[in-house]
Amino acid sequence: MAEAQHAEILKRRDTLDRNEKLSVQLRWLAEARVADVDVVFRNRTFIVTVARKG
Repeated sequence: MAEAQHAEILKRRDTLDRNEKLSVQLRWLAEARVADVDVVFRNRTFIVTVARKG
């Protein structure tokens, strides 16, 4: 992959993704009335959550 193409991908990702603390993300889910939340993967600053709205 060309360096310019890689830079464009990172720039696009940064406009779509919002990196935020887990505690803030959990608050967002609570505000959306999502009660069943589980963190299924964690690696440094990257997490994957699974949530179900009851």
